[in-house]
Amino acid sequence: MLKFSALMLYAMVLLLPNIVFALDGDRKGFQLGLGLGAQATFYSSAASVSGIKDSFAYSGNRGTDFMAGISSDFKVGFGVTSDLEFHYFHKAAWNVLKNSENDYLNNFNGVSGLGATFFIPFGMSNVWPSAPFLSAGYGGAFWAVPQKTLSSPFAGKGYYVGIGYEFAQHVRLQLDFLSGSASETIASDSIEKRFKNILLSLSVMAY
Repeated sequence: MLKFSALMLYAMVLLLPNIVFALDGDRKGFQLGLGLGAQATFYSSAASVSGIKDSFAYSGNRGTDFMAGISSDFKVGFGVTSDLEFHYFHKAAWNVLKNSENDYLNNFNGVSGLGATFFIPFGMSNVWPSAPFLSAGYGGAFWAVPQKTLSSPFAGKGYYVGIGYEFAQHVRLQLDFLSGSASETIASDSIEKRFKNILLSLSVMAY
C-alpha cells in the first residue's frame, strides 16, 4: 500500500502541468486535496505464536490502548457533478507510542483506498457557504513503525466514514471515523494490529 501511494505521488508530479490547466473553480472535474488536523487512536494487538493466540495493548495491559497526535488527509479524484465526487484517498494518524519495553516509537497508521463524497442537499450544494457533505471509503489498512528497519509495514483492510462542511470555496472541515486491521506473518507466527481513529482535519481542495 505504501508503494502504491508513492507511485500515485510520482504520477501526480508527471501530470502536474495538465492538472494546473484543469483547475477551473468548479467541483465538477479534476480535484486535488490536502488536509491536516488532530486525531485520537484506539488500538490493540493480537498475536499468534506457534498457534497460541493472545491479545494485548502496547502498554502491556490487556485490552485497548489510546494515543493522540496529528492527522493527514490526501485525496485526488474527479467530480462527476458538483454534488458527487469519487477519489483515491490516503488518511493517516501520526503518533508516538510507548511499547512494552518502555521505548518511545514513532508510529503512523490509517487507510488508503477508493472513496466517494456527496453533498447535501443534493443538487443545491453549489451555493456557498452552506455545503455539508457525507463521505466514505474502503481500502488497505496500514500500521508502520519507521524505527524498526527490519520490519515492513503491517497491511490489511479498513474503511472510513465521515461528515464535513465546505464553509468556503476550496476549504473543508471534516470529521472522520476510521477502522482497520493490519497484520504481519513470519513463519508460523503472526501479529495483528487493530485500530480505530477519529480524525478532525481542515482541508484545502483545488478544483
